[in-house]
Parts: sequence; C-alpha cells; structure tokens
Amino acid sequence: MALAALADQFSQLTARAATPPPEPGKTQEWPVPMVSLRPEFYYALFRAGLPASADALFPGRLRRGARRLGAGGAAGIIPSALGDEIPGAIGNFQALSAAAC
Repeated sequence: MALAALADQFSQLTARAATPPPEPGKTQEWPVPMVSLRPEFYYALFRAGLPASADALFPGRLRRGARRLGAGGAAGIIPSALGDEIPGAIGNFQALSAAAC
C-alpha cells in the first residue's frame, strides 16, 4: 500500500515535454505541453528497486529508469492494458529527469 500511495503522489509531478528542435526556417511551437507519469509506472519503478525519493529517483537514473519501465511490462508489474503507453512513459520519464537536474 505504501508504494501505491507514493506512486500516486509522484504522479502529480510534471515537466515540460521534450521537444525536438524546430525544422530550419520554422519556429518552436508554444506552449510546450506538460507531461507526467501515471501512478502505475511509478509503482513499477519502485517495485523494481528505484528509490522512492524525487532527489534520488531522477538525477542519474535515466537509463536505469527507462530500462525498468520497459522491463516492467514484461514482468507483469505494469498492467498489460498500459503496454502501448510504455514508450511514451519512457519519454516522459526522460523529461522529468531533465527537469530535476
């Protein structure tokens, strides 16, 4: 229960979406959307052993977090109904990690 409650709290964290640079001759679209992670993805990260502290979870954990999210679905931690959302969740985790640095 504690991990589920923490996952719900973490799901409130937001960051600006990672956006590719604009094409030559075009301007950046504004505003850049905000992204977050669903509680199920945080729960999978915590169950996989990543720390349940924002200061420890994001900085320096980008590769490990992305690998764990990808593996979480295969391990049955992430519900199969969310399997299609895993690539987007990895991108959102990257944006959250970048914002935390």
